[in-house]
Amino acid sequence: MLASIVPITPTLLAAGDFDALIAIFVIVALAILAILLVIKNVLYVCQPNEVLIFSGRRRPVGDKVLGYRILRGGRTIRIPLFETVDRMDLTNMIIELQVRNAYSKGGIPSTSRGSPTSRSPARSPSSTTRSSASSARAARRS
Repeated sequence: MLASIVPITPTLLAAGDFDALIAIFVIVALAILAILLVIKNVLYVCQPNEVLIFSGRRRPVGDKVLGYRILRGGRTIRIPLFETVDRMDLTNMIIELQVRNAYSKGGIPSTSRGSPTSRSPARSPSSTTRSSASSARAARRS
C-alpha cells in the first residue's frame, strides 16, 4: 500500500506562467501607484497654525448657501474640478506703528510708537449658530 503512494514533487513554473505573474505584479504596482498619486493630489492636511479655505462648490449650511468651506486643523479631501484650496496663516503678525507730530487735546505735539499684534480669527462665519450668537448677546446684556 505504501508503494502505491506517489510522492508529490514540487514542479517549477513554466516560462509562460512566470511571465504572467510578472505582468500581474506590474499591473498591481501601477494601480497602487496611481491610487497613491490621486490621494496625494486631493487629500489636504491642515497644520495647527493655518486654515484651509475650499472655495468653488456651493453647499447649504443651515438656511444659507455658502460657496466655501473652512477647515482649521485636520484633513479633508478636495473635490477635483469643483473646488480650489487656499491656505491662510494664523500666526501673529507684529506691525510697527509710529505717529509723529500728533497734537494732544492741549495742543502739545507728541510722538507715539507702538507694536500692535494682529491675528486672523480662527472661527469661520458659518460655524457661529444662532443659539450661540443669541447667548453671547444675552451675556453682554447682563
